[in-house]
Amino acid sequence: MISKILRALMLASLLGAQGQCQWLFTDDQQKPRDYRSLTPIQPVEPKLWDQVPWQQVAPGQRRKVLYNDRLTMVWLEMDPAPQQPQLLTHYHAHDQITMIVEGKAEAQVGDQRREVGPGAAYVAPSNVHHGLRPLSSRLVLVECFTPTREDFRGMPQPPVPVPCTSNQVRALVYQWFSLFDRQADAQDFFEKLDPEGWVMSFPDQTMRSPEEFRSWWQGLRVRYPKVSHEVLELQLKPVSAGFLVDLKVAWTPEGSAPLLFRQHWQIRDFQGWPVVQSIQVERR
Repeated sequence: MISKILRALMLASLLGAQGQCQWLFTDDQQKPRDYRSLTPIQPVEPKLWDQVPWQQVAPGQRRKVLYNDRLTMVWLEMDPAPQQPQLLTHYHAHDQITMIVEGKAEAQVGDQRREVGPGAAYVAPSNVHHGLRPLSSRLVLVECFTPTREDFRGMPQPPVPVPCTSNQVRALVYQWFSLFDRQADAQDFFEKLDPEGWVMSFPDQTMRSPEEFRSWWQGLRVRYPKVSHEVLELQLKPVSAGFLVDLKVAWTPEGSAPLLFRQHWQIRDFQGWPVVQSIQVERR
């Protein structure tokens, strides 16, 4: 309980009064990187600034924020910087780069952690845990985020996304099998999966973690270096949280006759994007 309170105070001090942001998480989950856009792109007009206006985010904390269509840059000044008894991390789908301009801090990204000063920087890819604990009374940072941080634009919550459509689900199905056909990297599969958790049940194995899938996929690629998939039947059923998908698929290793499989998918609507919650594969 104390740890949760400290995390909440840390985020409030660093982010200012924005309300509860749907993009920031402080739990201990290790999620795969997520490269989907979180909100619709808002095109900006080219502009030359003589002075960028300040935003006051909390007592002693102010920032300047610049946007283009897919990138946010922030100049953040904390004077006095909030003092925290321990370094607490968070994560989000945005890629982030942070550089210290003035002051000292204890920084962590992933498993790397140490005290740093002016000129130091860290790169936090999507959903990688990271954090910063000020060690000086004044701290100045430059931070970049992609996609854009809509909460920094003054929106406490992102726009309500449009629910995913049946055509998006069909596209997901064909993209999924194309990853197998072109022997894609395991990371490409994870981007199609539910970031809150998933399960895949194949005739030879059930998987619930990226490590299990990587091991299974590596062995399958060695055993069958060239395969093709053909979707013979595809039926969708809308449900409250997304779609149920029933498939008949022909799987053909090079030089062999095709094998037929039935697949049952559960798709969840995740911020307007279809993501795979579960896949069950049965040999016909």
